[in-house]
Amino acid sequence: MPQRSYRASEFLDAAERAGAEVWIASDRCHVLDRRYLWPERSLVIDFYDPDAAVATIVAAARGGEPVAAVIPAGGEAAAALAARAARELGLPSNAPEAMAA
Repeated sequence: MPQRSYRASEFLDAAERAGAEVWIASDRCHVLDRRYLWPERSLVIDFYDPDAAVATIVAAARGGEPVAAVIPAGGEAAAALAARAARELGLPSNAPEAMAA
């Protein structure tokens, strides 16, 4: 989820109501860190370093409970990273090659 996502709270509330445990992977910045209380289960990633971002997401997913999905929120970069992370985790997703195209 990009740091500029303005619907994060609504998404997290809906996931909680559905009984889903959510991890947030975001390129958050110091400005939002002072304005938004990020969930405990949040990861800092860099959309400009997709290999490292995918590695961070995959490592977190493999280090805990089984993951059911990697869902992008907020644009093409998030969708491309989600597709790559899902593929590495063996989850259904859009093909990373299609996302790159």
